[in-house]
Amino acid sequence: MKSIVKKIALLLTVSAFIVVSVIPMVAFEVKRYYGDIDNDGDVTVYDARSILRAVIGISDENYSEDDFAAADIDLNEKLTTIDARIALRIAAQLEAKVYMPEYEFKKHEKELVQLINDYRKTETDGALANLILSEELSSVADQAAMEFAVQSGTALRRSNGSYYNTLLDDYDIHYNMIDKVMCISTTSYAQGFAKLMKESQSCKALKSANFKEIGIGAFSKDGHTVYWCILLVG
Repeated sequence: MKSIVKKIALLLTVSAFIVVSVIPMVAFEVKRYYGDIDNDGDVTVYDARSILRAVIGISDENYSEDDFAAADIDLNEKLTTIDARIALRIAAQLEAKVYMPEYEFKKHEKELVQLINDYRKTETDGALANLILSEELSSVADQAAMEFAVQSGTALRRSNGSYYNTLLDDYDIHYNMIDKVMCISTTSYAQGFAKLMKESQSCKALKSANFKEIGIGAFSKDGHTVYWCILLVG
């Protein structure tokens, strides 16, 4: 009787783990201050200077739409010297820092995939087909990013000690080849991509002809530092 009870308890434990593993991750709360044009988590004199340089047209930075939205502190839909002055006052603690409202973070997965596909074409003279973004694979990548950030701390294994590919098995995703790429960056997909380009193994995986589909996942514990996960499947 005891052995039967133990077996039932073990079965329930395993079943519960599988159910938790396949629940799609909810979007995390993004935290970014108005005035933080460089997206480093604070408003500094450097931000004020950068906004001013952007206003007068001498900036050599490639700012994103989100960066400009952060720099538009007075919310008049354009950058002016007033925004730079307010940023300077915030940096000097003469005005309080204010968080920007929530925005749709998941839109950046498509932008990141576009950068990756452009990179594949450039590196192979257009020989490689575009990777196809899979929403199902992205859900798996969200889960993998969460496990990496919160529990495992390693890209190779999951929180339960098994290899990362078992997560695809939980979602019943079939594959012949798989690779996983991780990086830690900000909410900026462009900064995430720039970090990936500094890793030779990441570059090798991203321009491989073995993969046809891609999933983009992300997780953050503080709303600013983002653990990006890219799953490649062939």
